Amino acid sequence: MSTTLDAPAGAESPERQPARHTTPVAWKVLRPLASLQLTVVLFSLSMALVFFGTLAQVDKGIWTVVDEYFRSWYVKVPVKLIAMFGWKFFEVPGPEASDPTSPTVWTGWFPLPGGWLLGGVMLANLIAAHLVRFKFSWRRAGIITIHFGVILMMVGELVTGLYAVESRMVLQVGEGTNFIDHSRKVELVFTDAAGQSVTVPQSLLQSSGIISNAQLPVDVEVVEFYKNTDLLPAGGGDDLDGVVRFDGIRFKVVPTSEGTGVKSEREDAAAVRVKFLKKGTSEVLAERLLSLWQYDNYTGRQYLCVLPQVASDGKTYQVQLRNERIVKPYTVELNQFEHKQYTGTTMAKDFASTVHLVDPQTGEDRQVRISMNDPLRHRGETFYQHQTIFGDTGTVLQVVKNPGWLLPYLSCVIVAVGMLAHFGMNLAKFTSRRAA
Repeated sequence: MSTTLDAPAGAESPERQPARHTTPVAWKVLRPLASLQLTVVLFSLSMALVFFGTLAQVDKGIWTVVDEYFRSWYVKVPVKLIAMFGWKFFEVPGPEASDPTSPTVWTGWFPLPGGWLLGGVMLANLIAAHLVRFKFSWRRAGIITIHFGVILMMVGELVTGLYAVESRMVLQVGEGTNFIDHSRKVELVFTDAAGQSVTVPQSLLQSSGIISNAQLPVDVEVVEFYKNTDLLPAGGGDDLDGVVRFDGIRFKVVPTSEGTGVKSEREDAAAVRVKFLKKGTSEVLAERLLSLWQYDNYTGRQYLCVLPQVASDGKTYQVQLRNERIVKPYTVELNQFEHKQYTGTTMAKDFASTVHLVDPQTGEDRQVRISMNDPLRHRGETFYQHQTIFGDTGTVLQVVKNPGWLLPYLSCVIVAVGMLAHFGMNLAKFTSRRAA
């Protein structure tokens, strides 16, 4: 993305006239935007953002850091990160050198441009530099091609950040389904005896207050939303909010900090503590802690629990917190599952799923074998063999939808072609001068 190209002598002088394709007003706007000094500042800020975003994963999860640092307009960087860097890598003495999680005297924060802001200004800087300083000619075809590839890569990241979705499909042998579970979002669902359901999205659950809607059987007061929970032995007695493992051991659900980018071994199990209120009143019918540990697709069918129920207008509703469900116009049924291990170890050698895909809208009706290096692609989604469920009785397929998946590959090819063209033309010019 360098803008230090062979600009003609005096190209940066105040006497230079605007390019033919720009007006005097546009020239005044584009000239400072195309500044090389701005390019250096943007690169420096980008390096700082990557540095602090990497450090932030000591305390926060990867996706939290991605959202706060790289897919945002600005970020509040805690001053504590600087202290932690000194304690970890340079053994600088401090009040938290032995325990970085203890209360800190390094309070406060400082602002830093987020990834989207830096990427947007970089894109504008690159385009403005071409309009102001660079002449479009065959001699510069290589440089122009390289920069076009870089622009395409930036656009690809934007598309990925806005539209990419990661989810999973959990199936036991002989089971078919027409929905996938969003990996990063949850919802609260009320289901009646007839199977009709009403859902409350995560955006409402993350805001404390009372949720009242005509479609809900009761009013819901959100006491607290937790990004992550863990399981502890129940220690006897009945725990209405707990779960029972396959071996009969009972566990209780307890809030905990989110998994960090350096230690997390599983997806965070979100939870919400809610009160069920009689509609239009403040009468509390029940108070429960609902967690993803009570959702069998999250636990891989390893835990059992009794889901809470609420009654309203003579009807009984089952209440559950689950991953956000995305219903599809097709069905996938698991016919066969294979899981092979290396002899004498528990290390996976190969695992594969044979599924039956039926899509009435496209007329597809076929069997597909999905293995570790051979995914299924359908309707812009890719199904990867991801995990097994408890007892090797089924599979967990990771489902990825990314409309911009091709752009990074295409941009790399374009950049490579541009580099070959640029250096090839310079090499040819050098050899011709030497021969002369």
